[in-house]
Amino acid sequence: MNRHRHWLTGLVFLALVSCTAQPDELEVLEPESQPVSDVRLEKLLTLMNRRLELMHDVARWKWNEQKPVSDPNREAELLDRLVHQGAEYELPADTLRDFFQAQMDGSKQIQQADFDHWKAEQQLKFENVPDLINDLRPKITELSAQLLASLEELHTEFGQQPFSKLVTEQAKTILTADGITAEVRETVLRPLLSPAAVEPAQ
Repeated sequence: MNRHRHWLTGLVFLALVSCTAQPDELEVLEPESQPVSDVRLEKLLTLMNRRLELMHDVARWKWNEQKPVSDPNREAELLDRLVHQGAEYELPADTLRDFFQAQMDGSKQIQQADFDHWKAEQQLKFENVPDLINDLRPKITELSAQLLASLEELHTEFGQQPFSKLVTEQAKTILTADGITAEVRETVLRPLLSPAAVEPAQ
């Protein structure tokens, strides 16, 4: 009888030990996860960084061809085309215009800084520069398509907390391509820190 009682007592003790240890084990095994907004924002900022990286080659081509940094007519046509494409994602036209205009403005800031430096150095023509029409613009077009997809996932969070804080923090470590100054970074991030439009593109 005593032996049976001791046997039952042992089982109860083992069960209690198992129950108390289980939460700790689960806590140790639980993987750390990154918030969804962090991951999507990282992707968007990475695409923005890649686009800005191309601007030095764009500037070199324009320098060789003696073309101006700014081309208002082409910029307007490109914005209209991007707004039209964004309608497929049901993205607000104002959000698209603000975002891509900011990317163009930041791109021109990088190119103008290059031009100013080359003028001061009396830079001659560059050799082995990628062609703007056949090489660089297709890459920019592809990046624009990827940016549209990223905007679809994130544009409703623009201007909201804590999203704006995430933008500021992550941009410091992602928007780091050569030529991205504090001024350029502020320019391209402006739409992300402003409240998004609510009406989809027409």
